[in-house]
Amino acid sequence: MISDHSICLMYHCLYEGEEEYLELHPDDRPYSLSTHQFRQQLQLLADKHIPVLSARKTEANPRQSLRQPHAVVLTFDDGHQSFHRHVLPILAEYGHTAFMFLSTDKISVDGHFLNWPEVKELHDAGHVIGGHGASHRFLDELDQDEAREELRVSRERIESCTGIPCTTMSFPGGRYNATVLDLAEDLGYRSLFTSEVRAPLFDRSPLLIGRYAIRHNMGLSEFSTMVTGDRRYAARQRSLQLAKKGLRKLLGNERYHRLYQKLATRR
Repeated sequence: MISDHSICLMYHCLYEGEEEYLELHPDDRPYSLSTHQFRQQLQLLADKHIPVLSARKTEANPRQSLRQPHAVVLTFDDGHQSFHRHVLPILAEYGHTAFMFLSTDKISVDGHFLNWPEVKELHDAGHVIGGHGASHRFLDELDQDEAREELRVSRERIESCTGIPCTTMSFPGGRYNATVLDLAEDLGYRSLFTSEVRAPLFDRSPLLIGRYAIRHNMGLSEFSTMVTGDRRYAARQRSLQLAKKGLRKLLGNERYHRLYQKLATRR
């Protein structure tokens, strides 16, 4: 059985060569791809005639765009510098655009992340710049005032750079709760990307949009199964995700994160 909605893909960073890979933070390595892997994936989409939806058109009318079956949306979290160095030219070759969600405290501060002139260049090239919190703290762990400030600061800094309203975001670490959803809506966010494997919740506002995480060890065969919308694959991934959520609840965020960091050092 094949999905009847578009598939949203969640990327983080690209690298070219062993030196760049080793420069990545251990937390980022499980979600990193080589430029070769990324090109292979884009070529597979082209070979299978799977459309990559325009980021701007999807942002403007997500409910209509995401109802298109056998199509994908490209998203990138955090704002790694590799988006400008590697992703931007590769996407230009294929004529695609993507969502880039920024943790704005890192922009023009941490050399591993984009700077604001680069963000403006990405915006001018047709990519959508969205929020990802200010500091990348998990929003469901913050009190209401702190969470509001994270969402507000991120949005205002992006709007100052692009000159247009910022209406979309993704949750740092995929973490959110009912309070965060209400705050996001109050602050003007209309599309909220999660890290959950599920269909978009078209009947709620703001719109909640699930995504598949693209991982370092994902083979091309698995990627093909994913982007063709196989429901059995989606069910397996959802079950795995629920198991991880249960483990995190059992261990607590700190112990779970230490375990994650330990596993992340394995290539």
